[in-house]
Amino acid sequence: MARMSKEEIARREGIAYACRLAKEKGLDALEKDMRDRGVTDCPVGLDSKDMEKFVENVKNNVMDTFLIMTACTLQDEFGFGEKRISRFIGRFHSKAECIAEGYATWADMQEQLKDELKIELEIRKNEKDVLIRKKTRKRNRPST
Repeated sequence: MARMSKEEIARREGIAYACRLAKEKGLDALEKDMRDRGVTDCPVGLDSKDMEKFVENVKNNVMDTFLIMTACTLQDEFGFGEKRISRFIGRFHSKAECIAEGYATWADMQEQLKDELKIELEIRKNEKDVLIRKKTRKRNRPST
């Protein structure tokens, strides 16, 4: 028997996962799972608990990288030193906690910037969604 490629192994694991999820939780759960994975680029091999952890890791990574870039920009462009950068980081974490705990929303912060500074910032949305379509395959039938 020939060795299967990594791609073929992944396909088989994916279809087995989809079949298992559809049997256990129904087609609606499978469609939701596909939408969620399409938005997050989450690997198929993760169950919903692990997927939540994956999404949390992605969020943390985005926050960390954004904070590093912002701190470097404040230092390079505006001459912020250790104390001001540290104050900024503390306030940044406080604002992030307010969002996470539901004390403030992104819309609240956008409105504040608009009202107080006349700066309008938008959050880009990922409009991409996973569409589930039946593929129809034309079969070549021998002519009679």
